[in-house]
Amino acid sequence: MQVGEYFEVLQRVRERIGNLTAEELKCADVFGIYGKGKTARAVKEFLDKKGIRSFMFDDSDWGKKGLEEILANLKHVEWLVVSPGVPPIKVLELFKKKSLKTVMDGVKVLGDIDLVWGFKKGYYAAAVTGSKGKTTVTTMIAHILGKVAVGNVGIPPARVCSEVDRNLEDLVLEVSSFQLEYNTNFKVKVGCILNLWEDHLDRYGNLDTYWRIKSELVLHSDVIVIGEKDLEKLLKFFDVDENKLVVVGRDYIRQERKFYRRGNLLGEFDNEKIFGFRLDNVLYAWAVVDQFGMSWNEFCKQLRSYEFLPHRLEFVVECNGIVWVNDSKSTSTDSTVAAFYSYYPKKNVILIWGGYDKKLDWTPVEKLPAKVSIVTGDLAKVDVEADYRFVKLEDAIRKANELAEPGDVVLFSPATSSYDRFKSYEERGEFFKRFVKIEVCEQGT
Repeated sequence: MQVGEYFEVLQRVRERIGNLTAEELKCADVFGIYGKGKTARAVKEFLDKKGIRSFMFDDSDWGKKGLEEILANLKHVEWLVVSPGVPPIKVLELFKKKSLKTVMDGVKVLGDIDLVWGFKKGYYAAAVTGSKGKTTVTTMIAHILGKVAVGNVGIPPARVCSEVDRNLEDLVLEVSSFQLEYNTNFKVKVGCILNLWEDHLDRYGNLDTYWRIKSELVLHSDVIVIGEKDLEKLLKFFDVDENKLVVVGRDYIRQERKFYRRGNLLGEFDNEKIFGFRLDNVLYAWAVVDQFGMSWNEFCKQLRSYEFLPHRLEFVVECNGIVWVNDSKSTSTDSTVAAFYSYYPKKNVILIWGGYDKKLDWTPVEKLPAKVSIVTGDLAKVDVEADYRFVKLEDAIRKANELAEPGDVVLFSPATSSYDRFKSYEERGEFFKRFVKIEVCEQGT
């Protein structure tokens, strides 16, 4: 195992994470909240409703006036809630600031998931992590079990628990690697590691650090669901009791649309709106839900009313016999490869990919047997293999439309993030859908 400097810095920050008790949290006079985004605002609302003082700050506050205000507030802080987007080096620098040294001594660090858990105690129902597909599987599990999906799905648990006094067992978590960095105490009944693929090298520097942090979900879980291909990676970092493991590909298997549990055929899955790698999402969801005692037939019944989230193999339109698909959520090479083979070889695929250069190995996408490969965004400026390259996405769409023939699928699956031009994969996906409908298919607004 070769975890790098990033993990060493994280461990130094984690030395300040205390053992959480509701009594200790309730007795705190003031909480500092490092961040001002969605998670930070939800944490503040959660604490406000408990009558506990808190204040938010971020790096933009380090002007002279901001520093004076922060110093005045930090004198009373006992806990610092760190938002998941804040890198550990920033937290470490905060504790090292000469101007804050005397007031930061003894301050303990935690994340938002641990904060809610510390007040509520008990177990979250389930938690899902992985490189790709975790939002789909999290919302699928929550829908089938009649629970609420929170966390990296965009709904902080603190917000949900502020609005209604919910028990933790009502919540299904999606946890990113960023969230696992500062949340080290919470417990879940069933954890699920979907996949450990190459991603976030721009943050972590190497795969071992990224995979190690993802694998930490096993430390929080009574039972851990993991794919057979990823089991070796997990065991590289942690010794896991065999009785705790549920292995997809060994205990739960899919052969096309036939699903098996420990060698026994459960049935053939006949939901036609679910195809390609979505069937693997269903397999992982079933492996988790089965731990709660639901029957296969009831699982399939509940799944029929599940609506897939946008920007994930999302059908946009069919015009002139050409199908356009928006898969803007695919931000890694592995997810784009999986999306491609959801259609190929049954259909010829024109692939539009590219965006922000995350410095990944692009070979898996370059080698896909696409009818036409069109790269766009910042990747169009670097040395990647493609038939055509356009910096502007709209130019790539026009070229795809020019080359497509009836029966083809035009798949927009970027294999990287959107930050070269768009604020998010959602904004990028909405742009793609709007441009295709209005400019290509002339469907108006």
